Amino acid sequence: MRQYWVDPSTGLMWAAQDNGKAVAWRKAEGYCRNLRLAGYSDWKLATLDELATLVDKSPTPSKRVGDTETYSINIGNVPPHVRGGLSLTGNPWSSIRENNRFGKPYGDGWFFDFVTSKPSFDLQDFRNIKYALCVRRP
Repeated sequence: MRQYWVDPSTGLMWAAQDNGKAVAWRKAEGYCRNLRLAGYSDWKLATLDELATLVDKSPTPSKRVGDTETYSINIGNVPPHVRGGLSLTGNPWSSIRENNRFGKPYGDGWFFDFVTSKPSFDLQDFRNIKYALCVRRP
């Protein structure tokens, strides 16, 4: 299996798969910061705008089963087709967090919802944990 994908439209280099297990925002950020992949050590969590470039806007393929037409089922809230053939276990955290009045990150962490193709937020330290998908700028 390949280790990464370079998006020809943005030039971004993406890890070919996420970390494989749900983690809180802080652990996702640390996972990418510590990732050593394809000879690079400057991986990071993607911004919401960077994650939005991965949305595959092609129509979901349908399959015929007898007289009924069925559509691909989303597994873990992630559609089966993300650009670049990246392997996602679930929705990935973004690098974006709310800041307090002193400019320090706190509270909600933002993630990209590939079902709605929109950003959303979650409490980074609680039950609604997401995944780490790492990116770098060559």
